[in-house]
Amino acid sequence: MTAQLTRDSVLRRAETITLTIRSAGDVIAVVDGGEVDLGIHACAIIAACIEPCRFGDLCDRVAARGARDFAALAATVLRMIEAGVLLTGDAAPRVADTARWASPEVHIGMLEDEARTSAFLAAVEELTGPDDVVLDIGSGTGVLAVGAARAGAREVYAVEASAMAEKARALALTNDVADRLTVIQAWSTRVELPRRATLLVTETLGNDPLGEHIIDIVADAKKRLLTPGARIIPSRVDLYGVLVELPVELRQRHAFSLDGVEAWSRRYGLELRSLAAPPARGYVVTLTQRDGMLARELSQPALLGSVDLTTDAVGFEPRTVDIAATERGQCAGVLYYFEAVLTPTVSISTRPRASSAENSWSSNVWLEPEPRALEAGAVVRVGVRSRAARTYVEVVR
Repeated sequence: MTAQLTRDSVLRRAETITLTIRSAGDVIAVVDGGEVDLGIHACAIIAACIEPCRFGDLCDRVAARGARDFAALAATVLRMIEAGVLLTGDAAPRVADTARWASPEVHIGMLEDEARTSAFLAAVEELTGPDDVVLDIGSGTGVLAVGAARAGAREVYAVEASAMAEKARALALTNDVADRLTVIQAWSTRVELPRRATLLVTETLGNDPLGEHIIDIVADAKKRLLTPGARIIPSRVDLYGVLVELPVELRQRHAFSLDGVEAWSRRYGLELRSLAAPPARGYVVTLTQRDGMLARELSQPALLGSVDLTTDAVGFEPRTVDIAATERGQCAGVLYYFEAVLTPTVSISTRPRASSAENSWSSNVWLEPEPRALEAGAVVRVGVRSRAARTYVEVVR
């Protein structure tokens, strides 16, 4: 439903916004996992709404003069409300932004991943006490929230933006914990809780561990929704890299091969062999768990970086790491994965060879332009950095 604006409508800026200003003057905002083009007035509006601001006062501050200026300003403000950049107190998640998370397929995959779900449930049970107020952000089906309630939490708040929130409510009822478990259908950055939580659990970890905005989500929760010193699951995310050799047939699914382009040339009557020329530099490909398990590791895993979510985390610090081959082989590139520390005794890894075939996370590989022969002891330098909600790993030549 489109928001209705009056001069007395109170607007406030979302707690966490990532802005990109392009050379043409366009302003692109990323908030709550969605991206929207806001136009050239956005920066002035955001600056005016650092503190809660009436729409009428906003018009005065940005000097909207005449009907045309006012119409342009109102249209931009409405677009910013729709995107979640500006909040009015009753803004609901956009269906388009939550559709993916409402799909049963996504949650079935996670429930089928026994190692993933069992680890988080074990962590919740280990840390939950009878005096705890637990906040579960990105609750999905509500399994972890129900787990916290059954572990004895005094109160549990499950925040889920998608229509899956209805499933979470039903789950609370069928497990007889609805008297202590409240499901809130909203983005966590837009909610207020009756009281601050003493324990946060958030399974907002993607194939790129930062890809679901876990740093921003946790930072916002610590500022507004958690007590000082609240415990956080996961508390830390470690990123690892390992040199790998890939089977020829697997590499050919992700890189142009001479055999492949010659077959296409014959099939389509076109000369396509130029496609087989190696690119100037490598690139990232994503392997399913089953494909990742086919990768032959040529080194021990090397720690590329860590993000401590109990501190003011900003991402993986830019650095380079030398990885020494322990085996001879044709190095296709570097596979990188993460380990999430849930509690002092519970952690989970997405390393293909250390996880089951049901692992619901995929693996990323920085694929070199061409495989290179390595002898044991040879060193490959790997760079890592992160920006916003993306992690960048590459072989440094």
